[in-house]
Amino acid sequence: MFLAGILILAIQAGASAQGAGGATTLAEGQRMLSAGRFQEALAAFDRAAVAGPDRAEVQLGRCRALAGLRNFDEALAACDRAIALEPANAEALRDRGHYKLNMGRIGDAQLDLERAEALNSADRNIYYHLGLAHYFKHEFAEAARQFQGCLSNSGQKADQIECDAWLYPSLVRAGQNDDARKLLDSIGPEPGITGHPAWYLDRLLLFKGAKAEEQVAANLNAEGALSLESIGYSLAVWHLLNNRPGRAHDYYVKVLSGDVPYAWGYRAAQADTQPDASSGQVAPGVYRVGRDVHAPRLISPHSEPAYSDEARRAKLEGTVVLQCIIAADGSVRDIHVQQGLGKGLDENAIDTVRSWKFEPALKEGAPVAVQVSIQVTFHLR
Repeated sequence: MFLAGILILAIQAGASAQGAGGATTLAEGQRMLSAGRFQEALAAFDRAAVAGPDRAEVQLGRCRALAGLRNFDEALAACDRAIALEPANAEALRDRGHYKLNMGRIGDAQLDLERAEALNSADRNIYYHLGLAHYFKHEFAEAARQFQGCLSNSGQKADQIECDAWLYPSLVRAGQNDDARKLLDSIGPEPGITGHPAWYLDRLLLFKGAKAEEQVAANLNAEGALSLESIGYSLAVWHLLNNRPGRAHDYYVKVLSGDVPYAWGYRAAQADTQPDASSGQVAPGVYRVGRDVHAPRLISPHSEPAYSDEARRAKLEGTVVLQCIIAADGSVRDIHVQQGLGKGLDENAIDTVRSWKFEPALKEGAPVAVQVSIQVTFHLR
């Protein structure tokens, strides 16, 4: 009995030490996570998982650390384990929805976030990410409602600006222009706002007219691809909502050329540039000719392309095919070579077509931008 008693005490002491160690490593993981030291956080959470493999908070910590390392597949697996252990864990559902949004799984993300909202109606991050989910689906009225919830539950000014930066374009795109104007009336310079929230403040000041495009664009490359995609999207949607689809398109191309597809600016640009077959649009505000869109007409007289010396010496003949946008004012923008000849003829064709002026395409009697292909033929005389 005495030996058995010692054995039982030893087992209990070992379990107690293991539990204390698990708590210590969990706290260490949380500290590393708060400091943005994700690799160290993950190592601490992994040690805590050995001590307590059935603790949802440990798996949730692993999920967050893995997401910080941009390992979203493994992050979701860890969140899955946390939710399996605690199905009503609103934070785990919120974070899993967040990371699904990063991966472009919009519908799945929305389901998680709606479950989280039903469990906790005072979490601004749930509303923020639900707003993004609806924004990416172009459900702008519902996006605006969710961003209002985000705003109502945000105590810090930086958090409020983050909500406002998405709320404003949601309101405009939902046709709620009076509410959008009231929002901008409340926006002004905020010297205390720095870092990424300052990018969002710049978006609002740009729409308000308190900052110029050049001022905002100056920070496009401040943090590489992340700033390019975040600030680039601000400039794209600003041009889009001010009826400059060609300029918007330029920035969309820049945003989508980045290598941070999990950024919100990238996901929003991706959503905005999806072709809308039902409306005949090939990009926001840019149509195809056909159905109820009447073709633009070239105004005469117009310049003819010149032969390059190199092409003339090579006796090169043929046709250059250009794709471009003819804007609502009849100007030619966003010219790209679909089929070229080389030896300077492609460049000459672009320069010539850029100088042309058109009577714009019409949709229901109103001028609109259209995407067209133009053939420029070169013949030696």
